[in-house]
Amino acid sequence: MPFVKGKSGNPGGRPKVVSEVQAFAREYSEEAISALSDIIRDKKAPPAARCVAANSILDRGYGRPSQTINQGLVDKPVDQMTDEELMARLRALKDCQGETSADVEWENKLAVVNGAEQSNKKKEQLQ
Repeated sequence: MPFVKGKSGNPGGRPKVVSEVQAFAREYSEEAISALSDIIRDKKAPPAARCVAANSILDRGYGRPSQTINQGLVDKPVDQMTDEELMARLRALKDCQGETSADVEWENKLAVVNGAEQSNKKKEQLQ
C-alpha cells in the first residue's frame, strides 16, 4: 500500500511503550554495568559468562565492531567455469550452509553428466 503524498505513514509516531521501557532500562544502567564487571572479575564464573560480560561492556563503551561483508566475487561467469571449478564452488557453499539433500542430488547429477561426457569422449577416441 503506497503512502499518500504529504501524509505520514506512521501518524501516531513511535509507540510510547518503547520509550517507557527504554527509560526503565536506563535507570538500571549503572547497576547492570556493575553486575557485568562483577562477573568479569569472578574467577569462579564460567569463562563463557565472563566473555559475554566483557563483550557487553565493550559493546556499550565503544560500540559493536564493524562487520565486513564478503561478497564472494567470482572471477568468471558460471557458464564459463570448468566442472572442477563448479564443484569447488558447490563444496564451499556446502561448508557455509551445511549439506542438504538438494546439494547431494545436484552433485549426483553432475557426476552422471561427467561420466556420460567421459564415456562419449572415449567412444570418439575409439572411432
